[in-house]
Amino acid sequence: MAYYTYTHSALHLRIPSSLSLSNPNIHLPSTRISFQPLRFKGLNAKPNNRFICKAVKSSMAASSQVEIFEKEELAVSLAKYTADLSNKFTHQRGAFTVCLSGGSLINYLRKLLEPPHVDSIEWAKWHVFWVDERVVPKDHQDSNYKLAFDGFLSKVC
Repeated sequence: MAYYTYTHSALHLRIPSSLSLSNPNIHLPSTRISFQPLRFKGLNAKPNNRFICKAVKSSMAASSQVEIFEKEELAVSLAKYTADLSNKFTHQRGAFTVCLSGGSLINYLRKLLEPPHVDSIEWAKWHVFWVDERVVPKDHQDSNYKLAFDGFLSKVC
């Protein structure tokens, strides 16, 4: 299948050639439409409180136990949980997607760099995204990217 490539500042989109870029139903990112409300009537941006309350009640009923970890125990538990999810999704879907927020999360993920996790994870299949990134250069000391790269990702890339 052929693709068009559309570039908008740092955003790169690959669009199948079967879709026309002149199609009025396709809205690519732009300042003009970025703050307009959703036009598709099948979606409702307002949450339905009936379902939210039921979900909260059911999740509370299913799990009445609260676990409190020491920092080291939390790092070990998080590493095992993340490694298990990584292995599950790389086998099921061919990739593992993770969003990193920086801060203490990077310090807790350091246990992934130790055996047995470091050798069991298919690092090349990880897709890493950033949330809560500060508006500073990547090499700035306050950058979550720098924190994650220096403390974690550079050791597995």
